[in-house]
Amino acid sequence: IMGDPQIGASSKKMDSYKDGIKKDSFNWNKVIKKSLENNKDISFIVCGGDETNTVVNKNNIEKININNWEYAGFLAPNYLRYIPMANAIGNHDKDNENFYNHFNVPNSTHFGKTKAGGDYYFTYGNTLFLFLNTNNLNMNDHKEFIKSTIKKNQDIKWKIAVFHHDVYGGGIHSNDKDVKKLRHKLPNILEKNDIDLVLCGHDHIYSRTYSLKNNKKIKDFSIKKSIDSNENIEVIKNSKGITYITGSSSTGSKFYKHTDKTKRYIKLKYDKEESTYTMINVSENNLIITTYKV
Repeated sequence: IMGDPQIGASSKKMDSYKDGIKKDSFNWNKVIKKSLENNKDISFIVCGGDETNTVVNKNNIEKININNWEYAGFLAPNYLRYIPMANAIGNHDKDNENFYNHFNVPNSTHFGKTKAGGDYYFTYGNTLFLFLNTNNLNMNDHKEFIKSTIKKNQDIKWKIAVFHHDVYGGGIHSNDKDVKKLRHKLPNILEKNDIDLVLCGHDHIYSRTYSLKNNKKIKDFSIKKSIDSNENIEVIKNSKGITYITGSSSTGSKFYKHTDKTKRYIKLKYDKEESTYTMINVSENNLIITTYKV
């Protein structure tokens, strides 16, 4: 998973929009290249939303042009000619028809809909991926989408939910009204439908929660040494809760100032201003999650 590429966000620190877009596009190409060097068998990329930076107003031709340049940069890497990518709808994308026009999402639904699109899903191997458009705060929509989708895919082993807003993140957005509303309602829906893992973006700070249920930590993990290195590996066994992972900026286009206080639900936070990406290896009995600095 790649968090918040937000192509064009660097423009605020550059001489022009185009300079910022060039910088972010270069770094976007680099993070995909690095991920492939680490694992040549990547099946697809998951992007946690905010693919581009400019919020489009259809009456503002300048913003439309800038956003078109941003999408050109986002889609420029040659690797994307043969590696599929599944994209969440971020808050910078929610009212942008450019998102809808650029991505052909599978099994698109009317649930959670904004101008950019609605909730959608796909299966890959033994895993069901549920993408929620959390810009739409209609929890009944998301509840019905998850429930009906799982009913169609009852024989699946793993269930992974992907959405932009990090309900259990470690940054400044954790106190936003929309995030608080999502945190109040959405985890309960996910728990009742036995979701295993949640992938988010939005806060531009990497964090991983404890396994959570009913807004409480479940400490059902052990720590082992890696066979290949001296690094510690945390193993969560038969968890009754959900682990939430929030991606940082994959391009380095935008970082928020880190908060000194770590939320009680966070097991690990990495708030250095360095680009990261996360690999998820899915097998019959395990989800192996590894996060790398670019």
